[in-house]
Amino acid sequence: MDESIKVFFYEANPLCDEEAIELFSWHAFKQDVPKEDYMNLAKRMANYARGHPLALKVLGSSFYGKTMDECESELDKLKKCLKKEVNDLLRVSFDGLDDFEKDVFLYIACFFIWTDKDFVLKILDSCNLCETIGILVLQDRCLITIVNNGVQMHDLIQQMDWTIVHEKDPRDPSKLSRLWDPNDIHNAFLAKKMKNIETISLDLSRSKEMRFTLEVFSNMKNMSAKMKNLRLLKVYYSAHHNQTRKEDKICLPIDFEFPQNLRYFHWEGLEFFPSNLQGQNLVPLNLKSSNIIELWEGIRIFQT
Repeated sequence: MDESIKVFFYEANPLCDEEAIELFSWHAFKQDVPKEDYMNLAKRMANYARGHPLALKVLGSSFYGKTMDECESELDKLKKCLKKEVNDLLRVSFDGLDDFEKDVFLYIACFFIWTDKDFVLKILDSCNLCETIGILVLQDRCLITIVNNGVQMHDLIQQMDWTIVHEKDPRDPSKLSRLWDPNDIHNAFLAKKMKNIETISLDLSRSKEMRFTLEVFSNMKNMSAKMKNLRLLKVYYSAHHNQTRKEDKICLPIDFEFPQNLRYFHWEGLEFFPSNLQGQNLVPLNLKSSNIIELWEGIRIFQT
């Protein structure tokens, strides 16, 4: 490249709510404002698309000529599965990544959104990934953004990532490499397989029924030997659920065997801790909001 030529990158800002509703309306209703009684729907679609122009065009066109009930049904489906046309548009950038970059992208989308970049780099480095170069490439392709040193991602891009993960086997979560949905985690543990799993991120505040989690994690002793590829494990409460109720605390089995490849362990609200922790490979150990009575007997030395 001619060194005299300067290349500038410009990051386009998402549309504001008013612009997003107008763009959606042009494609859904062929006018600049929503039809009568459709304003709430248009606002929800604008919020779903997060100001992404291409997504608003595709989604608006798919809603054209549909009744309110049909639109509500379509919106419910979108929450579970990204529309194919939108997925195909967003996936172009992902398909251009090499295998290492794809791995970094999947780790971030399934585990590290809204996390400090330096912390993410440290964890990815422990997983032997080309983390610094990978994150720069993801930024150049607009798959992630760094704001105040925090790693962020557009909601639709994250949903595309979830679709990619589920392509392995959409009907059997125990065969997936990454788990974040409480229902998938529940079903995967009951299946007692999970040999492919690399990350588990469970937000307990999203679990409608806490008892299933107690049942599931009581079987973790038997599952740990099968999770040989598990690298990242996080059981937590969202920021708006910062008060961990005693009845909601989930106990890790006292004889749980830590997978040897585990690099990141974050479990909130623990009262007992497994005595056989092998932490040589752990980078962080986070026991937020825990009230642990005893860790283990004697002295244990971990290398840093």
